[in-house]
Order: sequence, then C-alpha cells, then structure tokens
Amino acid sequence: MKQGERKVVLRCAVYTRVSTESGLEQDFNSLDNQREASEVHQEPSARRMEARPRTL
Repeated sequence: MKQGERKVVLRCAVYTRVSTESGLEQDFNSLDNQREASEVHQEPSARRMEARPRTL
C-alpha cells in the first residue's frame, strides 16, 4: 500500500441455521458444513478474508 492510501475493509455476515436439533451433537454437523461452504465461496473474490469465531 502506498503512503496516503486507505485500506478498504469489506465485511459480510454468514447466517447459518437448522430446522431441528437432530445431529448437532456430531463433531461436524450441518452448521459447520454451511459455514465452510460460505467461506469457500468467498475465497475467489476476496483478497484477504478473516473468519470470525462462531457465536451462538
């Protein structure tokens, strides 16, 4: 980055959900799969993406 240039920060939110609690006790469940898929989808268009921790 050159002197005087501003760094542009782009943010997005990833919303994941399930209709039932069935299977949520598994190590890798549908919520994990949804989040992983959204991160992979963003990779080609993002120069640098930092995933935030999951919140419940």
